[in-house]
Amino acid sequence: MVGQMLVCVSFYSRFHTVLSLLLVVTITRCLGLECKEHEYPFGEKCCKYCAPGERMRSRCTAATETVCAPCQDEYFNTEHNHNFCKSCTVCHTRKGSVEVKKCEKTSDRICMCTAGYMPDARYTLGSVCSPCREGFYSKGGNESCRPWTKYVSLIQTHSV
Repeated sequence: MVGQMLVCVSFYSRFHTVLSLLLVVTITRCLGLECKEHEYPFGEKCCKYCAPGERMRSRCTAATETVCAPCQDEYFNTEHNHNFCKSCTVCHTRKGSVEVKKCEKTSDRICMCTAGYMPDARYTLGSVCSPCREGFYSKGGNESCRPWTKYVSLIQTHSV
């Protein structure tokens, strides 16, 4: 009788362990909702992210889907997400900057410094430029100012 009791206790102990593990796996699976690419979990459903070039107008709810709208002019969004669109970079032409790629709804504007200027590190690359100081030059294209060499000075003197 004692032997049978030990077998029963051992069986129920193993059964309880297996049942507990099964319950943990099931709960984890239910809570860890797996969504498709470009979707995010919200409660018990998957909601779509807004596409590049769009912003979220309203999040999904249990009864409605995500509502997206195109980015406004001079704003962009490069990724699938549920954020607002970002403001496009401004090229400060009075500070030696020139636009080399327009702002689009899916990508930011690209600016570049003109010849004789270099990027100001405090701002988005090429959007604000500083003039090269005396004795230095740049060809433009967001490169740093470099000192004139004797050879370049000699050519400049003879070409004038």
